Amino acid sequence: MTPYAEFIVASLELAYEYAKLGKMKRATSVFNMALDVVRNDEASPEISALFLLKFAETLALMNDVPRR
Repeated sequence: MTPYAEFIVASLELAYEYAKLGKMKRATSVFNMALDVVRNDEASPEISALFLLKFAETLALMNDVPRR
């Protein structure tokens, strides 16, 4: 695992736990730091996909899904 992969996985776990505790501001802050790494293509496609799926799951958990 690359350092970025470890950073993203750790960030996902931390942000997810913050979200479950209702600490949405902190969860968002942690997700945004990891999102920068994903957006800059500094993570593998597998880790980027894991991040995006977990991020979507957390948004659903927080009931923050736009309706169309």
